[in-house]
Amino acid sequence: TVTLSQLKLFNHSRHSTHETMSTSLRLSNSSTPIVETTWPDALPKSQELCFFSVTCEDHNLLWCFHEIHNNMEARLVWRCPNLEKEDLYDSNLRPDDQTNFFANHLPAPDKIGDERCNPHDYIFGRRNPSSFESAARQAATREAKTTVYVVSSDPLQAELIFKLFAVIPSRVYLMKSADFFKPCERRYNLSIRVDRLAALRGSAHLKGFPSIVFDADNTMTYTAADSKGRLLGGGISPGLPLRLQSISGTSTSEVDLITEHKLYDKLRAVAISNKPFPIFSNNSEDSVISTALSEVSQNARSIIKLWLEKVGPPEAIEEGRGRDPSTFCPVNNTRNVSVTGKNAAVLGYLLKANHGGVIESSNKNLERDMNAHAFEKLIPFGIQNVIAHQVILAKEQFVNAYIHKRVAKEFLVASKGVMIKRGVILSVSLIQGINVFLVRYDDKTVEHVTSTTVVEMRKYFKKVGEDKKKPKDNVNLLSKNEGTTSMKSVASVKSTTSVKSPRNSVKSATSTKSATSIKSPRSSVKGGKKDKTHPSQNKKRPKDASDESEKKKAKTIASPQKDPLICVGNKVAKYFDTDIFYGTVTSYTKSQGGLWHVRYEDGDEEDLDRTEVAEALKLFTNVAKK
Repeated sequence: TVTLSQLKLFNHSRHSTHETMSTSLRLSNSSTPIVETTWPDALPKSQELCFFSVTCEDHNLLWCFHEIHNNMEARLVWRCPNLEKEDLYDSNLRPDDQTNFFANHLPAPDKIGDERCNPHDYIFGRRNPSSFESAARQAATREAKTTVYVVSSDPLQAELIFKLFAVIPSRVYLMKSADFFKPCERRYNLSIRVDRLAALRGSAHLKGFPSIVFDADNTMTYTAADSKGRLLGGGISPGLPLRLQSISGTSTSEVDLITEHKLYDKLRAVAISNKPFPIFSNNSEDSVISTALSEVSQNARSIIKLWLEKVGPPEAIEEGRGRDPSTFCPVNNTRNVSVTGKNAAVLGYLLKANHGGVIESSNKNLERDMNAHAFEKLIPFGIQNVIAHQVILAKEQFVNAYIHKRVAKEFLVASKGVMIKRGVILSVSLIQGINVFLVRYDDKTVEHVTSTTVVEMRKYFKKVGEDKKKPKDNVNLLSKNEGTTSMKSVASVKSTTSVKSPRNSVKSATSTKSATSIKSPRSSVKGGKKDKTHPSQNKKRPKDASDESEKKKAKTIASPQKDPLICVGNKVAKYFDTDIFYGTVTSYTKSQGGLWHVRYEDGDEEDLDRTEVAEALKLFTNVAKK
């Protein structure tokens, strides 16, 4: 943590979100608009090297400076006091004062090193003054504004953060609960604050799913998720300070108020003497502390035991297994428990075997180690995980958007000059970290191209279109033979007759085949008599053909493993408690182990794995039959 000695003290306020490239340096007295994250638009631009995140804690702002090319990791972390409204809405502040006020929240500029090591140099440039002009020049050089992500449960403090960044070219976004966990999970967890969900995602980033986080502060909160990264829920109870205050320092209490300073002095004495607080104590002050510690420890242990019943006991670690592709987090085989907050160290000790030797425990019923790990901060890791995940999803979305699309490209051919070849993108593969697309041209030749080339080829195809000189099949010839022309004769006409009028042509042989196969269900009539038709020429009625088509389609949809993309666009149904919700499969993600994105009719969204999407497709088919 970086201490800013030159930072003047200012105190408290809270929450909001905003994108701004301020041309006017003076802040208005009107409230700043809040912009929530929408992906992939909210991702850092390709020209950016770093981005900021700001988390609103109880009394401080936790600032992080993330390096994009280092897996979004926070390169520098520091804390500042919360903002005051008067400091940012003061109409007497000059533009230079406003920019200097912002710069005071950053670590002092480095005399050596590159701009990725120092936030001040990244925004204003090396050895440049802290002014809007310097920030604007630096942004113009980068061809991108500074991106900032805010996590806060306090609307006023977030709004002040947006005001603070309004003095430089910036894009500021407020992260929402759905960024850290699937939107459909909010159906059951509307009241869990975004900072708790961000901390849970941070815990999963470090230790994996399933995950549980205790935030030990004045109040003690806990939030948990299962092995699939789905939110289980959480709870809240009085923390250690509140428990001590409730039984000390009151008019009816025989013990003076036990402050946190006094508590930590007592804990240090216990650690030095190796003598835990006795349950049966002759000292009233020690008795109060022992009771409060015991209550906190037993409460946390009972919660962890119930969590383990839901997610299962610790498992053997699978060698060579990294991140779970379905959650983008490691697998928490050992069932690690994460603890954060200002009293994280105390709770961490209490969750060790025999309460960590802090309080007296039974010799017969020994309390086991709950495998708890204390962290000073978790939310920055949650932000890092979300941004890195969204970058991968954006790349996959780009790839999926170009598969099976038509492209065109110019080639220089000897004796023929420049030729335009058209083709289709068949597949994509990852080679040395680069997406390489396979293109098959209409002349059966193939070529591997990069993402940049694919974009250019797609644009060029939209410009030149299909080859207009290519002969096309004549629909008129088919219509002249109304129900009597056989498939053989049509093929003969197709091979010998040239196209005279583009109005009567179709775009491909596929269309010609379709036109040929559509015959009147009635027999042709000559002289008032019906001609007999060969049994092999009998056609199903349109309704029968439609029914068979639907059955074939349903059969294909029920097997997503054969062709994952065939599920895209199909309807699904899924139970949530006792209610069925209907939705549509909108996209498929390959690198996540196979995930299908579903948008429900009520606006919620979620990703389903292979088993889940098959069940959802089957349920919709069964419901539709009824």
